[in-house]
Amino acid sequence: MKQKLGLCCALIHDPELLILDEPTTGVDPLSRAQFWDLIDSIRQRQTNMSVLVATAYMEEAERFDWLVAMNAGEILATGSAQQLRAKTHSATLEQAFIALLPEAQRQAHKPVVIPPYHAEQEEIAIEAKDLTMRFGKFVAVDHVNFRIPRGEIFASSVQTVAANRPP
Repeated sequence: MKQKLGLCCALIHDPELLILDEPTTGVDPLSRAQFWDLIDSIRQRQTNMSVLVATAYMEEAERFDWLVAMNAGEILATGSAQQLRAKTHSATLEQAFIALLPEAQRQAHKPVVIPPYHAEQEEIAIEAKDLTMRFGKFVAVDHVNFRIPRGEIFASSVQTVAANRPP
């Protein structure tokens, strides 16, 4: 809500340049989607306005025409998302960014791998079967199954949720 209010205040003066510094950091997925829908509609109506966005969310960067990949204040590459992926032979923009990092940083990068936890004998604290959660037209989760044993910390990703959908 604060981001939307700040955006409204910035747009009162009909600027030619709108600067957004990590506008959706710490914002829930539904509000993020609504915020970017609002930005898209503003960009369509005000074609003379340029929008400069700083974000660490690569899926947000995908929606813009021209990107500048930066690390520690240094420009690594510029171009469209498609050009950056092609330049680095990467499937995703996140993989492209990692490929653009200096060799020492790239070699130090280790993806986080959490081995599956098997708790057949554990007491189940929370269980969901075929869970679907919608907020208006936005589908947050769709037909998801999970079990959380007592004492386990549960974190998920889109890939994990997709893998746990019933057949």
